[in-house]
Amino acid sequence: MPQKVHFDRILPYFDKNNTVAKMARKEINLKNALLSL
Repeated sequence: MPQKVHFDRILPYFDKNNTVAKMARKEINLKNALLSL
């Protein structure tokens, strides 16, 4: 999924603790889970 790659590559530069990237990943995973139901 292009969004995931985008978040994983861009956010770590701005967020050293990776919390924003983790939250974004969780949101994308949640959306994917809902779509696959």
